[in-house]
Amino acid sequence: MRRTRIAFGMAGGAPTPIRRPQPRGQKSASEYASVSALGFLDDIHRVGQELKGRLNAATEAVGDWAGGEAGQQVLTALDFVTLSSEIGDYYAHIGWYFPVHGALHRYVLEHIRHNVPFDARSAAKLVGPTSVHWQWIVEGLRSSPCVETRSPIVEDAIYCLEHERWHAAVCSLLPVVEGIISDRAGVLSGMRVGKRFTKLLHEEEGELTALSAIPALSVLDKEVFTRQEFADVELAETALNRHLVLHGRTVGFGSEVNGCKLFMLLVALVELLDGVLLLRSDTAPGDTASFLDEYGPLAGLRATARSRRELGHAR
Repeated sequence: MRRTRIAFGMAGGAPTPIRRPQPRGQKSASEYASVSALGFLDDIHRVGQELKGRLNAATEAVGDWAGGEAGQQVLTALDFVTLSSEIGDYYAHIGWYFPVHGALHRYVLEHIRHNVPFDARSAAKLVGPTSVHWQWIVEGLRSSPCVETRSPIVEDAIYCLEHERWHAAVCSLLPVVEGIISDRAGVLSGMRVGKRFTKLLHEEEGELTALSAIPALSVLDKEVFTRQEFADVELAETALNRHLVLHGRTVGFGSEVNGCKLFMLLVALVELLDGVLLLRSDTAPGDTASFLDEYGPLAGLRATARSRRELGHAR
């Protein structure tokens, strides 16, 4: 090992180190550090370029996939699930349900986006007997397998709704909802209806297209089938509660709002178990616009990828 020899001179009485010149071809420590730093930066630049190339290739591949048929289907399904979850949370909050239809989903999403206060009377008019949706809703319900055994009672309830016999409609629909849940859950006694519904959810595969029905039906346990003490309510109580209604404790439950609300909860149960009513009806009003393209969080990505793919094919 070669050592650097240092000589000392005298300057002002103090020894001053005098460095002798480095032998030719030998680098100083600072020069070595500089060369190492440059090499390290080169390595970083090279790795960065490689990563950039791979990222660009991956982005290109994802873009091609997203613009293709399979990618569009997956992204559209994700939009549907996201919006259905958002709509379902809204239903759980207001205690209502609307059958799956683009126009009705758009109505709900507009309320959510613009913080429009929910009006139960307006909701009843939107899907009730005088609405443009009533015919196809009833048509789809009548052809649903899970109401077949209770078809005469359902027909009576429909007649009562159409003729504004609200008390009779509510009294007819409550046993229908309870009976369908009990039949499908396989539990006829010894368990609250809300618990039976939870059991049903764990044992049956619900329809993905009616995903928003699950949170909407939470009102069954919270309100419709919850137990209330008779002494805590007045005779004129308007609450939609099976215990109070069918045991004759209240008389104020007969209203358009309660009748249409309970009918929509039956629709939610049917759509969850048998699929959306829209697919079993030929009279549903058309909806040319897609609420998924209007409100879907991935709508922009889907459109961009589709346009990019079409442009690539055009070239």
